[in-house]
Amino acid sequence: MSGGAPPTPAARMSIGAIAMMIVGALLLLPGLCTIVFAVLLVKDNPAGAFADPYVRFFIPFMLLCLLVSVGGILLIVAARRRRRGGDGDGDGERGQP
Repeated sequence: MSGGAPPTPAARMSIGAIAMMIVGALLLLPGLCTIVFAVLLVKDNPAGAFADPYVRFFIPFMLLCLLVSVGGILLIVAARRRRRGGDGDGDGERGQP
């Protein structure tokens, strides 16, 4: 024998869950770039990094990128819950709470 039981249907990932995780990972990139940009900006000018009017122009875009990354995190979490087969209440069963 091979020494292990075959994976249960809930343990296997569907194509939809894999796609959700890939798209979620891609959506994390704008937030990562924003964090790197902000760290380098503060490192370059710690006293007034965000006082520069040119930098203030980009703050709404930076916040939008962080919001997109939050969406990516939520997408990854939803894909993981879908993979486990639960409805999010912790009992592992679908249907009524």
